[in-house]
Amino acid sequence: MRVIYVCCNMIAKKIISPAEKTPMCLINELARFNKTTHQYKLTDESGPAHKKSFTVCLKLGDEEYIASGPSIKKGQHAAAAIALEKTKLKHPPPKKTITKNRELGLPRINQSLCTIMGLLN
Repeated sequence: MRVIYVCCNMIAKKIISPAEKTPMCLINELARFNKTTHQYKLTDESGPAHKKSFTVCLKLGDEEYIASGPSIKKGQHAAAAIALEKTKLKHPPPKKTITKNRELGLPRINQSLCTIMGLLN
């Protein structure tokens, strides 16, 4: 069983962007793709009330990843981010995205339909 420890300060800042999937979401997809389970467990809570540190263990199949952060959620995100980088499990193929017309922001199907209907030049 592999166990990896890390602090989330260097990871948490690059994690959350509304346009991207969170590491926790990607771990869920990875576990589903590999037909295995994943579980987050709070293993430690330390520090004064105004500046707590939470240590979280992510068990992904038979692998374990441990990370800490200023909140339980940030600890979970950090553990998931580490797992995504270090896991030996096979990653699912990327999903196809819809190509959009840069000028109108319309999917290609709508652009073609508008062209057929004479709404676009």
